[in-house]
Amino acid sequence: MNKAKAAFAGAVVVAVAGASAVLWALNEHGLIGSEDSTVNNSYAEVQEEDGVDYYNNSDSGGNGSNYGDTNDDNDAADENEANDGGNGDEEQNNGGNGDNGDIQSDAAYEDINTFLSAFSLVYFAESDEGYSSSNYSTYELIRFAYSHIKRTSPQSLVTKESGDAYGMYSGVSYDEVNSVLADYLGKTVQKESVYTEKSAAFFEYEDGYFYTPAADGLGFSDIIVADSVSDNGDTLSVAFTVYSSGAACDMTSQEAKDAGVKYGSGTAVLEYEDDNFVLTSYKINIDS
Repeated sequence: MNKAKAAFAGAVVVAVAGASAVLWALNEHGLIGSEDSTVNNSYAEVQEEDGVDYYNNSDSGGNGSNYGDTNDDNDAADENEANDGGNGDEEQNNGGNGDNGDIQSDAAYEDINTFLSAFSLVYFAESDEGYSSSNYSTYELIRFAYSHIKRTSPQSLVTKESGDAYGMYSGVSYDEVNSVLADYLGKTVQKESVYTEKSAAFFEYEDGYFYTPAADGLGFSDIIVADSVSDNGDTLSVAFTVYSSGAACDMTSQEAKDAGVKYGSGTAVLEYEDDNFVLTSYKINIDS
């Protein structure tokens, strides 16, 4: 579960006292715009998504399904187990260096691309609603953590046989799911099964594991490259392009456009604190 850590190529002196090093670095890279930039306007459009997402439908009922709570009760579940993201395992740390926080421009730019690519690589929240920290699908959160672990640490998955129509299930531990979610999204989920309106799109909770019908699934290839970044304190608003091939996280926006095959575009909002990114909003538009 590697997230890029900010690299150092030498000591960087921040001239303005109290200014965030990562924002200074992005400005040096020519990515940061003003608070009134088009990126922030795009974010405002994302925030207008106010309804329940396509996985959440408390009125649907049926076979005891839990369509995913959007309230904050889930976030408080088993905090002692879940709040270990960013500690210990290097793969769980999502940015920064643990020293003085100075980040060179190229490294900061690549860190943002790598962090956001963790979501695009597993096709996170590719619905009309996207994702926001105040309106989200519990199923989509678990699916992100499960897919991220499957991509970065497949040996962590377990399997079990079942006598139902699916035959074989693949599972991931509750603790690992919440570790990933706390680190990337600042969220946790409860120890309970979660279903959707799609017959095979669900996670059954059992004895400390979330299980879902085993399948080969899609390949992990979609990379995000930021086109522009604007800042407002400790918040970064990013406009980006998603590439299905040809691009890499260490490319500039122009290099990626020249070499990559475009999959879509979108906007994201990140909180930046203690050398870590946390996703608070994400919306992607897939090219038809």
